[in-house]
Amino acid sequence: MTLLSVPGVTQITSGSNSANSVVAHLEPVFPGIKRTGGFCAQLAFHTVFHILRRLKAAGTLRVPSGGEYVPSSPGTSAHDGELNIKTEEISVSEKWIADRMHRIDASGIRKVFDLAATMERPINLSIGQPHFDTPQPIKDALCKAVQEGRNAYSQTQGIAPLLKQLQSDVDQRYGHSDRKVFVTSGTSGGLMLALCTLLNPGDEVIVFDPWFVMYKHLTTLAGGNVVQVSTYPDFRIRPEAVRAAITPRTKVILFNSPGNPTGAVASESEVRALAEIAAEHNIALISDEIYRAFCYDHPFRSPAEWNDRTIVIDGFSKSHSMTGLRLGFLHGPQYLIQQMTKLQQFTFVCAPHPVQWAGVTAWELDLTSNLEDYRRKRDMMVGLLKDDYEIHGGQGAFYLFLKTPWGTGTEFVTEAIRNNLLIIPGNVFSPSDTHFRLSFAAEDGMLREGAEILCRLARNPPKGMTRNT
Repeated sequence: MTLLSVPGVTQITSGSNSANSVVAHLEPVFPGIKRTGGFCAQLAFHTVFHILRRLKAAGTLRVPSGGEYVPSSPGTSAHDGELNIKTEEISVSEKWIADRMHRIDASGIRKVFDLAATMERPINLSIGQPHFDTPQPIKDALCKAVQEGRNAYSQTQGIAPLLKQLQSDVDQRYGHSDRKVFVTSGTSGGLMLALCTLLNPGDEVIVFDPWFVMYKHLTTLAGGNVVQVSTYPDFRIRPEAVRAAITPRTKVILFNSPGNPTGAVASESEVRALAEIAAEHNIALISDEIYRAFCYDHPFRSPAEWNDRTIVIDGFSKSHSMTGLRLGFLHGPQYLIQQMTKLQQFTFVCAPHPVQWAGVTAWELDLTSNLEDYRRKRDMMVGLLKDDYEIHGGQGAFYLFLKTPWGTGTEFVTEAIRNNLLIIPGNVFSPSDTHFRLSFAAEDGMLREGAEILCRLARNPPKGMTRNT
């Protein structure tokens, strides 16, 4: 029996999936939908819901006046009736949208940011950026560059003074004769250039679960497939698991230490093993080192120390609180850098020109006091939460990725939001919905308020919730 017919969509027929209420699942997507008659449930509601949600997200469907379920005749069962959704077609055809876009979801982190904007004084521990302002010398240098007219395109690879600083540092640290650097439009821009340069359709990228949200979607955009290697429960990298994940289609290993969302810092032995595995199997190793300035317990180690073909992505966003200024850099073997620079010519063109001049000033600043402040905040939060939460990671960056004491990550975060606390559910970063991420890049008072709420929630699970083991 036909349940739904929408312009441009194959009719959906009833199936064996049952549910108590299709309406309950459709209401968040189509406010105003209502039910009439016997709405008991032999409906393929999962199919209906997800297709309608996708149509609405794609901008091809809107439901201005709700809809209703109408049984085919009084007293008949639900699957003998029809689900009538009043719809209007709009000008954009869904057929215009590339298939790959349906494999890319909107960022769950951005959704929390949007929610924060609607709340009055939320306790916001969701933000993935430094809480200190961009240092004044950087602002002054940026303004000076703008006033001096440095607002046109720069060379694609970056301005000479900044390149000289970066190349000198890279040469000093690694001593690789073939390692070259170029300036990118943020680290995200650098990652996109790297993946698009390396991947052919169907190539596989090994990522470590949980991962930064962008890795999966940029891999999809570049035509590749993500292969996940779990680091649960302690967020350590196990070389044997990496070896087991390698197939003939493996092209890239994507590595991030210190990590987002876990704050975990890979040990020297883990980093070295990963570098050697990549070299042994002729796999490109991308090291995302945007948080390398934030290592609290042990010195930072890069796989480039043991694998001279490692592609390193770095930038100023986190270390210098320049997230909105979009200034990154990338270094690796010269033959790869030439290809990525060529691609940048036809995509980003160059990093923002005046911001590059601000980067020249930023490179010379000593910001170790900020590092010490974040180490102190990390220690404070661990001390406040350790009696109620299982804590792993947190050796770097400014995140803790905590296992929920009860319920799923989504259920726990929903309850936290009801208590005016914003945190990020773990399934934003992982197929598993068992954890949540908090950022300690916030003022001490807000951190203490957040920790108090988290401890209260841990000790008082909602009725019907049992504690997780």
